[in-house]
Amino acid sequence: MMLPPILVLLFFIAESLLFTVFRGRLGFFYSPIAFLVLGLSLGLIPLLFPAQWHRPGKKGIFMTRTHALIIWVIGVILSGGMMMYIVESYPLNPKYSDIIPTLDSIYLDRFLAAEPVYTEGKCGDLPCTPNYLPMQWLPFVISAVIGFDHRWTALFFLWIAIGLLVHLLRKSGLSGWNGLLRAFLPFILLFAWMKWNPDTFGHTIETLITAWYLMLGIGFSYTQPWIRGGGLILTLLSRYTLAFWMPLYILLYKKLSEDKFRKTAFFTLAGVLLLYVFPFLISEPLSFWKGFESYPIAAMGEWKGQAWQAAGDPPFQLFQGFGFASWVYTYAQGSLEDKFMLARILNLAGALFGTLLAGIAVYKLGKNVPEDLKLLVSFKIYLTFFFAFLLVPYTYLHLVPSFFSLLIVLRYYYTAGERQSPKV
Repeated sequence: MMLPPILVLLFFIAESLLFTVFRGRLGFFYSPIAFLVLGLSLGLIPLLFPAQWHRPGKKGIFMTRTHALIIWVIGVILSGGMMMYIVESYPLNPKYSDIIPTLDSIYLDRFLAAEPVYTEGKCGDLPCTPNYLPMQWLPFVISAVIGFDHRWTALFFLWIAIGLLVHLLRKSGLSGWNGLLRAFLPFILLFAWMKWNPDTFGHTIETLITAWYLMLGIGFSYTQPWIRGGGLILTLLSRYTLAFWMPLYILLYKKLSEDKFRKTAFFTLAGVLLLYVFPFLISEPLSFWKGFESYPIAAMGEWKGQAWQAAGDPPFQLFQGFGFASWVYTYAQGSLEDKFMLARILNLAGALFGTLLAGIAVYKLGKNVPEDLKLLVSFKIYLTFFFAFLLVPYTYLHLVPSFFSLLIVLRYYYTAGERQSPKV
């Protein structure tokens, strides 16, 4: 029966269209429901129907290193051309987005001048607390030193992550022209985002974060501790997103191999100490907590609306077709502060419930599911609830769950379904 993998593919296409072509078309009421249903479906169907559907064919063109390289180069050239247009169309201006200007004025300038990075300072005329973790800004030292646009650095790392994904697909045994086309799917998704959400690439560096999470997901297909640990280091030191799901990851991985779990834990801890604790946190021990506390303060500013909005207008960032924050703002009773507090409670509850549901689903339904697919779908279930209840569901943040859905589709529907990890 081929219905389950077809449904997964259709749900992925529907989710991708809602992220791009039809973003916000369902309105603030129905859009978050649609994303919740689609995200849960992508996470649960591979658990409910765990059979391996696709096998490498005996006929056709098997993907060689040359095929993989050609696919990657074509994708890089095409997306690079689109990025050139975006960079020209979106000149850096803190009036529209302060992400990249802050990256320079706070983190990179201080780091290159050998000054404390996480000391409280000013962003323009306003006081601010540095809250970017190291892997959200350290890679841009490259472009700061060489002197080119940080947006290209972020896209470069996403290209590398997609290249690793294409390499993994080649290892899994894709064959035929359809297989080659499927290997190009990551770039098709990237093109769609660049076409319909160009501000994500023009105003932010979210492509870097997406690269880290792609590498995390790709690493699930390998059991080498340095690969697993590397993915954890990159994601833990870039966003807090991973934090609530980590206990489930630990339980699943520890069950697979105690020895490899210990080595991965050691490698991850060493990376966190070397990249964050020793160079930054020891000299500024309260910086992590202060940075964490600054997020709800900034979010409250978004709940009050943009400076260009008329008094009483719904906050712009809450009504872009993502998340239930718009529901809380519209239907909850009380003052703005009361509504915001309720949203914070739901934000925490959503993350905890997502982890709990993912754990129950994996342990109840995942007995015959390969470990890497368990990790992918459990994280997708968690992400679905985490993003559904974000305090401020910025469009660009959803690049991560969008590409994580892609990993599930390629693993469940398109790959050979090997239970052994591919050799590096």
